[in-house]
Amino acid sequence: MYREKRVVIVDPCSFFTAGLTECLRCEGYIVQHIGLASDEQEHLLENANCIIVGPHVCLHRSFDLARKWLKCVSKPRIIFVSPHADDLIFQADAAFIGISACLKHPVTAAELIETLAQVIRGLNLFSPDAMQLALETEPLTRRELDVLMEMNKGLSNDEIAKCLNMCKHTVRTHAQHILQKLRVHSRRDAVYRARHRGLIPHPMQ
Repeated sequence: MYREKRVVIVDPCSFFTAGLTECLRCEGYIVQHIGLASDEQEHLLENANCIIVGPHVCLHRSFDLARKWLKCVSKPRIIFVSPHADDLIFQADAAFIGISACLKHPVTAAELIETLAQVIRGLNLFSPDAMQLALETEPLTRRELDVLMEMNKGLSNDEIAKCLNMCKHTVRTHAQHILQKLRVHSRRDAVYRARHRGLIPHPMQ
């Protein structure tokens, strides 16, 4: 029996979505478009075989939306198209939350169509290194999360020590443990990675 292939594109850029829509329709896909993924439009996601999150959705928003859909929508397959897609930590965090594939923007039509076909068949297209990094991260302690929340605000170790009533040496030790557990080398990368995984909110939220 013939089964419709439904794809939803989430991206506010009409130029990007128009070109992608034309490409996919030529391959027999039924394509719908959500600009900013409003609650009123998210019913369109329920019957989609795959959701493509485009490169013009800001990074933290992409991860926030994906985590939401993976909890609420029935078994969605999600592809990120992003300029960050060749970054190993980005790939690992995407795999960790349940994304099926990441494609580097700009992406060719042939690469997108091949990836989409594999994702719809149920494949997850991440390298062994990305999958290992996704699964290796150690859980943070309650106090480490407290320090991380203050790092998320851009505070220095001295400022965090005052806020949490800790000595500076203890804050520095917690910060080192956070970097080690998240497998990163800077406070900025630790904050980004924690946001992507939903451990801390984005400051704009």
